[in-house]
Amino acid sequence: MSNKFTEPDWEKLKAILAERSQWANLSVTIEEITKENKSLIHDLSKYDPTVSVPLLASLLTLPEYQSHCIRLEILVALAVVHCRGRKKANITQAVRWFSLIGKSKCVMGEDPAEDVFVSLVQNGNGDYRLLEGVWEAAGFYTQRVLDVIATMPDTGQFGQIKKSVRALLVISDMVCKKAGLCRYQLGSDEHYSALTLPTFLGRNALISRVTITITELDECGITPDDIKPFLFHPQIREELPAQQIGLSYLDRCPLILYGAKRLTVALPSALSVAMRNYAIASIIQGGLAETFDGILAKNYSKLFFDTPLLGGPMRAPIHWKKVGAHRWSNFCAEIDEGYFISFTSFYHQCRRILMAVLRVFIEMTAP
Repeated sequence: MSNKFTEPDWEKLKAILAERSQWANLSVTIEEITKENKSLIHDLSKYDPTVSVPLLASLLTLPEYQSHCIRLEILVALAVVHCRGRKKANITQAVRWFSLIGKSKCVMGEDPAEDVFVSLVQNGNGDYRLLEGVWEAAGFYTQRVLDVIATMPDTGQFGQIKKSVRALLVISDMVCKKAGLCRYQLGSDEHYSALTLPTFLGRNALISRVTITITELDECGITPDDIKPFLFHPQIREELPAQQIGLSYLDRCPLILYGAKRLTVALPSALSVAMRNYAIASIIQGGLAETFDGILAKNYSKLFFDTPLLGGPMRAPIHWKKVGAHRWSNFCAEIDEGYFISFTSFYHQCRRILMAVLRVFIEMTAP
């Protein structure tokens, strides 16, 4: 018997690997996820979204389940799309749904957490806690955007951008406070086959973590206009199935109004990226993308200037040169007698995910 792979064998293997990669990267639509989880969807359809969505959203505030952020965000999205019944979900249902989604291809991309569970950002109004979620260095990139926003005037269109950004930051800090989370709190890199909650943490206690009343917002000086850019409207729910987790309307608009007196923070782990999306999209819409890029580049220059490089001295001279839509900089630093490191930095504003990316290439030279 021959041990050689035939061409059909290779094609079949490549197709299997491509499919696994697609699911591991969640490069699939919510509709495809729905088809993969028919039993779960059938169950979800029986339940009331006003209870199911906040219950599932609250699980994203549990540090011990940080490494399961992907499946929890998927469950929230599926609940938003498919929960249309009258039954009131409880802890028992959350445990069952956690287990069901865990048996699907959706969790192939789950990795042990590598960052803090809660980060901290600040502006002229104070400090705000943020859930990192699955977004790489969410606190770091959010702070960069906040530093640019701080240079804007307080009037007109810019004034409203500032108000809306502050509103979402306040809501993020409220969620962390209600959940008893502190800044730079660690989560967990553990994976669990089942959802296990302490007996004192009941359904209502969990839901209260992601429920913000209009009165609470009013006490913080937040108006309906301030949160309007982040409200998930019922009419856009029909478009969710064609979108991907992490790139959906729900990620951009994670606040859902249930009634006239309270709203649910459906994706507390996506507030940082929702804020960045809104701020940068507003700046681009206003025709100020070039100005934004320039100020952000200067922010990175200052950051490197004030940071010791490889344990060495500070004051790195990052002077950007433009090449099309990109910027680059190069300088040398002596790290030991006769030994130099050449730092070449590339800056690119990636508008698809609206995140500043800075790459540094290092070359060591010696006499």
